[in-house]
This record gives sequence, C-alpha cells and structure tokens, in this order.
Amino acid sequence: ERDFHQAKNLLEKAAQQDCDLAMVDLGMLYFYGLGVRQSYAKAKKLFEKASQHNNNEAQLLLGELYERGLGVKKNDTIAKDGMENPVTMVISLGVIPIDDYIFANKAA
Repeated sequence: ERDFHQAKNLLEKAAQQDCDLAMVDLGMLYFYGLGVRQSYAKAKKLFEKASQHNNNEAQLLLGELYERGLGVKKNDTIAKDGMENPVTMVISLGVIPIDDYIFANKAA
C-alpha cells in the first residue's frame, strides 16, 4: 500500500526547494485527492509554478484543467496553450488517455 501522506510531506519539502518535478507530483496528489483533500485549485497553483520551469507535464496538466473546466473556468484558448507539444497531441487525440499517461509515468 502506498503512503500518500508521507509522499506529500517529502514532495512539499522538495517543492519548497524549487523542484518542478516535485511540484507536479504534489499537484497530482491534490488533483486526485490522494492522501490529501482533493483540490483542483492547489493542483493548478503547483502546475503553474512547475510550468514556470518549462515543465511539459505541468503545462499538459494545466491544459487539462482548463479543457475540462476543473477548478477553473473552462477556457479552450488556455487549454490549447498547454497542448502544444507532441506528447500532448497524442493524448488529446485520445491515443493515450490522460489518466493512463499520468499513472504510467508516475510508476517509474
């Protein structure tokens, strides 16, 4: 069994050290409510911070929030901005469902 509470604590420390990968992973905990109360607003904030480091995964996830209107007003223009890299294109075309992509990349 995974200890999401411990993961949250470790990811918070790394995110405070400006680690964009930790910001994305911590954002995912909030996105799915794993070990924390689900909060799209907190996930968005973390994805935005990671995006400032040119983190493609964070940009993809921000695009998803805006495309689906999760915790934000639905905005196709902003969603499109997050979906400009090739991996995002494959996901947005439905070749790989976003949830499968996220979990496949978190398992490594």
